[in-house]
Amino acid sequence: MYVAHLATALAIKGAQPKAPVWALATAVFLPDLVWLGLSIAGIERVDGATWFDGWSHSVLSILVQAAVAAAVFRRAGRDVALAVGIAVASHLLLDLPMHPARLQWYPHASMETGNFLHGWAGVSAWFGRSNGWWTETLLVVGLLAAYVLTSRRAGIGPNIVAASALFVLSLQFVYG
Repeated sequence: MYVAHLATALAIKGAQPKAPVWALATAVFLPDLVWLGLSIAGIERVDGATWFDGWSHSVLSILVQAAVAAAVFRRAGRDVALAVGIAVASHLLLDLPMHPARLQWYPHASMETGNFLHGWAGVSAWFGRSNGWWTETLLVVGLLAAYVLTSRRAGIGPNIVAASALFVLSLQFVYG
C-alpha cells in the first residue's frame, strides 16, 4: 500500500492546504520509517518465521506516533497539527486489510487484528496484476479524485495537481 499512503497525503493536502506537503508525505510513512530504524537495530524482524513489527505497526504504536506528530506541529495551528496526526493514523487504516502480518493491538499483545485480505490480495487477477494491486489502484484513484476535487478550494494550482496526481499514478503502475 505504499502508493496509497502517498495518495492519502495528497488527499489530506487538498483538505488542509496549510499543512506542508513534505510533512504529510513523511507522516503517512512514519510507521514504516520507525520500522526501518527498528529493523536495522534488530528490534523488529520481518522474515516469515519470526515476523514482529509491533513497536512500529501496532494499533497503539501508530496512534501514539500520530499524537506525537500532531504535537510536533501544534505551533503551526490546530488544523495543521490535526492533518499531520490524521496522516500518520491513516497508515493504520490502509495497512489493516492487507498488511503482511496481523497487526497487534500493542507491542507483544496476543490480540491481533487485520490482515483479512492478505491471502486474497496475492492472487493473480486481470492482466497479470494481483487482487491487491487492483484494490490499491482503486483506492489510489479515489484518493486522487478527492485531492483533485478539493485542490481548487485549497488554492493549489491545476498544473501542480495534474503533475502530482500523474506522478502518484505512475508510481502505482511502475512499482505497485
